[in-house]
Amino acid sequence: MPVLAVVGAGPKGIAIAAKARAVAAAGLVPPQVVLIDRSPAAGNWTGEQGYTNGLLPLSTPPEKDVGFPYPDSWGSASAAVTAAMADYSWQRHLIGHGIYADWVDRGRLRPTHRQWSCYLREVADRAEAEIISGEVTGLDADGGQWRLELGQGRTFRADGVVFTGAGPPISVAGQPPQHRRVFDGRSYWLAERTLDQRIARNVCVIGSGETAATVVISLLRRMHKRSTIDVLTSRGSCIRAARATTRTATFPIPATGRGWPKRTGANSSSAPIAECSPSKRKQCSASRAAFARWPVGRCRSRLATGRLS
Repeated sequence: MPVLAVVGAGPKGIAIAAKARAVAAAGLVPPQVVLIDRSPAAGNWTGEQGYTNGLLPLSTPPEKDVGFPYPDSWGSASAAVTAAMADYSWQRHLIGHGIYADWVDRGRLRPTHRQWSCYLREVADRAEAEIISGEVTGLDADGGQWRLELGQGRTFRADGVVFTGAGPPISVAGQPPQHRRVFDGRSYWLAERTLDQRIARNVCVIGSGETAATVVISLLRRMHKRSTIDVLTSRGSCIRAARATTRTATFPIPATGRGWPKRTGANSSSAPIAECSPSKRKQCSASRAAFARWPVGRCRSRLATGRLS
């Protein structure tokens, strides 16, 4: 049986392990899937390792679980594979804990990252995922196989390798490797509780993705009311939210002083989504260099567009 090494025991790695079990249950012969991670399964979603505080809502619908989109790609065995993957679905997880009806009645709210990590770990346990604790430090071709270096003289051989995971945070030129006032998408959440709310500060958030959006929301809630947040982005907006199969919605900073409004409707989430009026949206899209300064909640936030070299 060929061996497939998956670097990372997060959602993608766990989904591959579950799919291998489903393929085997359908009577096909999958490869032996081995996950390699230096942390426990779904560890980055717990709030204990950075990247999140664990209390943030999932940005995508939980129905996009480890089996999504349940494709018809296994020929005559597709129905059997899909049925087997349904055992690892988000709905089946809720049913097993007796809270499915409550979740539906409450409007299918999105779980927190910590709740999502519990679901992923349950899938890993049910799929009997084989996980090796270690950090891949090297990869070489060796006699028709791949040799993975795991540090401390340990190696692992596999016929195929899949890389998953967030990877190291992006840095910019001149950024100090460690500084008590410089954070990235991972380290900020480890230091979130240490922010001093008694002192007004000026903070610059670089980026316009989901990580930048959640950091801005956290700062608005935790910083002194006289603080200022500058969001530096190459786009004419500061937040990209609500990932979907057909589109990605873009929301600039809100122009009102009422804080971050919540999105409503069929695709609503429990997370606050930033919006602004059409006139303000046009203004910040047209202004590539100037600051647009708007009050947001108690803090003041402003947006600048440009690129760091």
